[in-house]
Amino acid sequence: MDGNKKDNRRFSKGVRGSGVYTCRLCGKKTRETGDHESEALLCRKCNEYTLNENSHNDCHSPENPGYHCIFCEQEHERKPSARKPHNDNAGYVTELKDKVEGGHIVIYDRNKGFEIDADYRWIVMHEPSSIHISVPSLRLARLVMKDASTLGYDAVLG
Repeated sequence: MDGNKKDNRRFSKGVRGSGVYTCRLCGKKTRETGDHESEALLCRKCNEYTLNENSHNDCHSPENPGYHCIFCEQEHERKPSARKPHNDNAGYVTELKDKVEGGHIVIYDRNKGFEIDADYRWIVMHEPSSIHISVPSLRLARLVMKDASTLGYDAVLG
């Protein structure tokens, strides 16, 4: 069997007479399947994705999310919590609002991906000033966080 015939068998379900082209999004070789995706130089999968994304942009908004719309779900996941805005940071454990000076007092775990030069595992940090202290136990970190949120981070961490 000729090598070219073997390579093109996977395109046998396409529209007869249409040429093979490269999808401009994913780079796969493909051909027209009847959904007019060749006009945009897209494969069937990328064409479907872009049509869904276009529909999402035209019809959905944060106030009117689409039911089971993958784009609305992705936007919801990316939105940080107003109460816990640092919960998607690496090594995040917990946080409290700083009632004295504003911002948040956050506990980070160096073993969970939070990279900072410190002596101990647990980091208690004021966000956004980045003033921090490292402590040897989570229990102590929680006590420091609670004191810093009520007395002010400068008094406890500084």
